[in-house]
Amino acid sequence: MARKKSKPRAKKKSGARKSKASIKKKNLEKPKAVNAVTEKSDKPNDEPWFKEAGFFHNPFSIKPSFYNYEVEGYGDIIGEVDKGILQNKIIVIEGEFGTGKTSILKAIINHYRGQKRVCYQSCNMIKGELNIDSLLMGKYGALGRLLKIKGKNMLLLLDEANELHRNDFEKIKMYLGTHIRSVILTTDNIEHLTIQIDKGDDSLIYISLNKLTPSNAVELVRKRIGNVDMVSDEMLEYIYSKSDDNPRMYLENCEDVFRYAFENNFKVISEEDVDTALANVVKRQTE
Repeated sequence: MARKKSKPRAKKKSGARKSKASIKKKNLEKPKAVNAVTEKSDKPNDEPWFKEAGFFHNPFSIKPSFYNYEVEGYGDIIGEVDKGILQNKIIVIEGEFGTGKTSILKAIINHYRGQKRVCYQSCNMIKGELNIDSLLMGKYGALGRLLKIKGKNMLLLLDEANELHRNDFEKIKMYLGTHIRSVILTTDNIEHLTIQIDKGDDSLIYISLNKLTPSNAVELVRKRIGNVDMVSDEMLEYIYSKSDDNPRMYLENCEDVFRYAFENNFKVISEEDVDTALANVVKRQTE
């Protein structure tokens, strides 16, 4: 019996070659890379001024995360705080906003970091009473809180402690020498504390932050920017004189002046440039 011829298999469409005309048409639809580059170069440079100046970060940042351990002019105070910690004292540091209280605490954290016995709390972030026991249990994480195991010989740092509740302070004093090795409180003014502080108390060390000297102010910025020729030491002192002797305001003013100088391609900053830059800031704020 004669075999039936099988029908030829149809060719798969996917195997079909694309015609030159279709390829050419697709290529015409695609934007050219050269045009994209040209358009990008026509746009203004959005890079921050400090990167154009060669800095990876803003050298005048007031964020402690960038300059945690910068305590220019406060070396003696760090030594006094360290001595108080060893003596199991309650240490109260008083200073106006922006004078470096938090920077001092960060330096202390860095010094005692390896012992894993430091507990930091910003009190202005909490409403109502602090939970001192919970803070001390935090050393052992979730297990410590579950089993209610409190750390021993802990260094407690309470930043912006104006609203510290009397009950919390009494518990701190009760734990002092056992669970708490020492406690450091910061405040803008000791009179603003809700707790009663007796400066004559033997268990307490009171420290008031003095203003930075002009030479301290110069050193503060030089450590950040190096010996750049764009600004002289005298000009840094002049900027500090316009900053109400406040380190935070001083750094903010330096940033405004340097930004203005780079935007206008100045090679050297003068007193007139400082005055104009700071006046422009005030003008923008009032508009």
